[in-house]
Amino acid sequence: MEAAPPLPPVYVCSPEYLALCDSLCKVSKRASMVHSLIKAYSLLDHMRIVKPKVASMEEMASFHTDAYLQHLQKVSEEGDNDHPESVEYGLGYDCPATEGIFDYAAAVGGASITAAQCLMDGKCKVAINWPGGWHHAKKDEASGFCYLNDAVLGILRLRRKFDRILYIDLDLHHGDGVEDAFSFTSKVMTVSLHKFSPGFFPGTGDVSDVGLGKGRYYSVNVPIQDGIQDEKYYQICETVLKEVYTAFNPEAVVLQLGADTIAGDPMCSFNMTPVGIGKCLKYILQWQLATLILGGGGYNLANTARCWTYLTGVILGRTLPSEIPDHEGSKRHCVVLLIYHKQNLVILLRRLLPFSQSPEDQQLSAVWETKETLYLLNKLHSTPHSTSCHNAPRSEQTGGLPFQDHVRGLGRGKERFAFRTTKKKKSHHKA
Repeated sequence: MEAAPPLPPVYVCSPEYLALCDSLCKVSKRASMVHSLIKAYSLLDHMRIVKPKVASMEEMASFHTDAYLQHLQKVSEEGDNDHPESVEYGLGYDCPATEGIFDYAAAVGGASITAAQCLMDGKCKVAINWPGGWHHAKKDEASGFCYLNDAVLGILRLRRKFDRILYIDLDLHHGDGVEDAFSFTSKVMTVSLHKFSPGFFPGTGDVSDVGLGKGRYYSVNVPIQDGIQDEKYYQICETVLKEVYTAFNPEAVVLQLGADTIAGDPMCSFNMTPVGIGKCLKYILQWQLATLILGGGGYNLANTARCWTYLTGVILGRTLPSEIPDHEGSKRHCVVLLIYHKQNLVILLRRLLPFSQSPEDQQLSAVWETKETLYLLNKLHSTPHSTSCHNAPRSEQTGGLPFQDHVRGLGRGKERFAFRTTKKKKSHHKA
């Protein structure tokens, strides 16, 4: 008897959902840009499109407090960004209380719950919600552009079926909201690879942060130096996740894939490409567990669209051509590229960037490594619309830093993975 063909991934999306996500001022129109590029590559033909449900107040209250939700709903209806109580709920500069923001938050939360439910019902092995992944929101506070923690809501829904959930966060920023939500439990393990330096948001995620109470050693934080590139990032990611998978034995995975790690992002920290993140994704997918895929950060909108489209191709096992097909968002992509890429640092403006390097791009990469080009990049770093990144890599192999220096605090020998203890192994089946 022949084996049944694998179930196609679920892609959670609808026109109404995209319109609400496009309204978020910090990443305005990003959701439709990502979707239009995925559509242009005909990837929708290979996925099951599921319309998301809007999260109910009861579903959102499975994590967030009633007081916070009621206040968010009130200021959203009134469009009141100056309410005197808003500061106490984290609403203001980073998270303005704009009109309709509650509807947006409920939509994103509902989409991640919908995706999680599809996994629970056996409709797919992988479910995707690219506009999700807002990992900073706390139970009673908005934070870092995040009003509702849809990642936490998705995990809580998955916990109805799966005993042990592994949350992996590959965003540039520490996934503090998700870690805080599950810091006292041994049923959800959180792993975050992120930038950690003085003054960089959210200021948490040191390697010594390992969880509390029953959740001690179930939080794994991997601070990474600026300027890291694909090869070294993947080496770190694979090393950590191999140990985590063996020790924790998860039944399902929630994976946050923020694109602010990509070179050219306004955050100017890491020098990653979608190919490097794709290798990490492939490693996780080979576990063949129920996997919820979420987006997150990504503030160079064109690069974010390119990244998440490439990763969608990875999920589908499809190699995408470099040239972007004509589609409704193509002009917008080109405009963004013309804004961000100056001084001929990118030589092909009709596409976002190549998925595989052409001879011209390889030549450009060789020039990139020269001292003269690095000097130019450092000068461009202080100018508007620059593509250069802080601490640009000083060598192709290691970025000028030894492997150990990329991972602050992982240390050596027995100290390398603090969660690998006898106590931890005995306790991970406890409630």
